[in-house]
Amino acid sequence: MILVIKVFIKLKKILEMNTALAKYYPSQKIRRYIMKKYIMILSIPLMVIAGNVYAEDGGALFKKKGCTACHHPTNDQSAKGLGPSIAQIKAAYGGNKAAMVNFLKGSGAPKVDKAKYPIMKAQLATIKSLSDAQLGALSDYMLK
Repeated sequence: MILVIKVFIKLKKILEMNTALAKYYPSQKIRRYIMKKYIMILSIPLMVIAGNVYAEDGGALFKKKGCTACHHPTNDQSAKGLGPSIAQIKAAYGGNKAAMVNFLKGSGAPKVDKAKYPIMKAQLATIKSLSDAQLGALSDYMLK
């Protein structure tokens, strides 16, 4: 947040600088070019901040959607009638994020425990409504 305030202070100084530039560069076209360059350079931190603020957290989504009820990070829960571990899912998909996203959308075939697919199918009804960014974050979390 402090960085955002600093950027806005810089932008205010740039606007003040525009009047100072008028002394040295009487052409409005040149001043406009200089101002655009300064504003473009200062907008880069804002874009980085916005990207970090709105990035989805796959681990939080994993918990929020109830995935932890059946999928443990390392222990196989299949003997208890639950789903495979995240480690088994990661091994089955081999880092193929696109295949996992397709499965989570309900359009891909199961790769881990095909016998438990009917149980997972009910959960997929709630998961496939997530945005592509959220599905990507969820996949990244499971494949890391």
